[in-house]
Amino acid sequence: MIRLLKPGCRSLILLVDEQCKDKLMMQFAQYILPLRNNKTFSFGYLMVEKNLPWFRKLLEHTLPMGDNSAPKDGTSLYAKLKSINPRQTVGTVLALCGWKLYFSIYHPMHTA
Repeated sequence: MIRLLKPGCRSLILLVDEQCKDKLMMQFAQYILPLRNNKTFSFGYLMVEKNLPWFRKLLEHTLPMGDNSAPKDGTSLYAKLKSINPRQTVGTVLALCGWKLYFSIYHPMHTA
């Protein structure tokens, strides 16, 4: 889906799990409804349980390079990525452009 995109096209991918897949897909569909006839967008979803290693690898590309990138508690950012809670990634939307090799991450904000 991403590799076969034409230049200038983007994929909007929603991360879901089995519990809230239907609810999130309905909400996502409402937001992307105005874009459905636009030929430069494609839409999809990823199951977090099956694709967590791929998402983790994608996040590794956002980490800073060098020795001074370690947090103050001494653990490396790469080690923290190994312990990602899959429930906290649910609802995240990825905007991927395979032709120019860039992406944007939109993480949901939960307010009380």
